[in-house]
Amino acid sequence: LKAAKFPVVLLDAVHAAFDAIGVDNVQGGYLATTYLIERGYERVAHISVRPESPPAVQRRQGYERALREASRAVNPDLIVASNHIPYGFTEEAGYEAMRVLLSLSPRPDAVFVASDVQALGAMQAAHDAGLDVPGDIALIGFDDVEISKHVGLSTLRQPMHEMGRLAVERLLHRIAQPEGEVSQTVFSPRLITRATCGGQRGEA
Repeated sequence: LKAAKFPVVLLDAVHAAFDAIGVDNVQGGYLATTYLIERGYERVAHISVRPESPPAVQRRQGYERALREASRAVNPDLIVASNHIPYGFTEEAGYEAMRVLLSLSPRPDAVFVASDVQALGAMQAAHDAGLDVPGDIALIGFDDVEISKHVGLSTLRQPMHEMGRLAVERLLHRIAQPEGEVSQTVFSPRLITRATCGGQRGEA
């Protein structure tokens, strides 16, 4: 892309040669996991994806950092990644990953999931196993897609509309000034607590 000299703006990715807009995925994973730890959950698991996408890797890094700061070991048995192609950000992948976690003894009592869509599948797997969410197992996703508020899913909110708007503005600016200085913006995600980790179902 650089050699072709196309105007490019990256979303949810970073490269020094291009304008980029993203969210602090490490911070998001850290916030989610720290919140679960502070609420007293003992076995906090993580559902990720494979092949590994940079956002998923960064969210796992935040999860692991929070565990270490709480003087907890990072248990590889509590990290399950989907093999779905291309990345596994699907309900089916979340469902299958949760089934793996629920087969553990003892099973986790909370799960940070790398995306809301996976978290929806994970929630269904818990319900199919006869478990209450959050009574038996708590869940936090990532993204805050539209359906999340309707099912009471706790999550990390990305300012997606703002990111999209800014991306278009940057692209138009890059078209007008192709030799301008590269600009990169990273937003901070916001923890939204709802029913799946003991918060209020109706919280915005």
